[in-house]
Amino acid sequence: MKLRKTLRHGKVVWELDTGLIDGKRRRFFFRNEKAARLRMAEIQSDFHAAGRKWTSASATSKATLIRILDEIESRGLTLEAVWEAYRSGKTARDESGRTLADAVEEVLEAKTSANRRPAYLAELTRYLRLFARGREAMDVAEFGVADIEAWFSARKESPSSRVGNLGKLSALFDHCWRRGYIRENPCLRVQKPHVEAGVPKILSVEECERLMRAAETTDRSLVPELALGMFAGVRPNEITRLVWRKVDLGRSLLTIDAAASKTRHRRLVDLHPTCVAWLKLGGDLPCSLNRRRRMDALKAAAGIRDWAHDVLRHTAASHLVALHGARTAAATLGHSETMLFRHYRELVTQQETERFWAILPS
Repeated sequence: MKLRKTLRHGKVVWELDTGLIDGKRRRFFFRNEKAARLRMAEIQSDFHAAGRKWTSASATSKATLIRILDEIESRGLTLEAVWEAYRSGKTARDESGRTLADAVEEVLEAKTSANRRPAYLAELTRYLRLFARGREAMDVAEFGVADIEAWFSARKESPSSRVGNLGKLSALFDHCWRRGYIRENPCLRVQKPHVEAGVPKILSVEECERLMRAAETTDRSLVPELALGMFAGVRPNEITRLVWRKVDLGRSLLTIDAAASKTRHRRLVDLHPTCVAWLKLGGDLPCSLNRRRRMDALKAAAGIRDWAHDVLRHTAASHLVALHGARTAAATLGHSETMLFRHYRELVTQQETERFWAILPS
């Protein structure tokens, strides 16, 4: 360790040269000698403390430390860099040799091979490519917890959207972890936001009747979709995968094959007589031609302005519970009783339920 006067940027300063530390030469510059000597004393004190700790360490601890240091240095890293990477939530390696763009394409190919649904793949593709935009050439090992948090902070997503999109990013980094590109999925250490469980939105009995009447008189092709959603609680995405041969009106039975089911398990749904009556009117199953525009026209004709996500399924769940009880309703809907009460059911009166199941074709 050397202390000397020198010129720096045309000014006389005191230079403290500590020699090599972690493989790098460390030099400090001070305006006066007093400050330089004070810093030198601090460094010497640290060296002495480290020496005492080393002397008191067991032979096993020393051997372990030397082995780890050799492994770190063999990869061109320093102990300080590894520790800073851990504290920032990044991997212990500065490079994996895999760019973000390559990793995104790899995970999309892997998910496709795993037989994931087209809708999921489309949304995953959109979001991951949005995340990679402008930094496609970055190494995946460069991303840490702080980078993920900065991404969400800049986007200002709602808590529920953030939870879902965090899952998409986690799928990317989990793929990188399983391939050995990174040592940790940084998304696992990102704090998830708390999502308030709101009251499920359902249609009133009057709104249900107006909607079915509008479909009956103006667009019968949409009747099967509305009937299965409103009176059987079938998920919208499941309805889009159904065909008429899966509907047995004689036995009042709907078969949702594993390929059509959200859970990838076959489900049999007993259809209420009200649902069967509406299905006997016929229509398209599935309905795809200008579906969104036609649904919007029906809502307007029925005077329905507030159309919440899964509102038909929530409406069906509420009246199925009132009619059959939670266990039967949960089996019809294809999930547990706990999920039914937590996410789908709203309180309805017995009189409302009687009026609801009495909505029949004119």
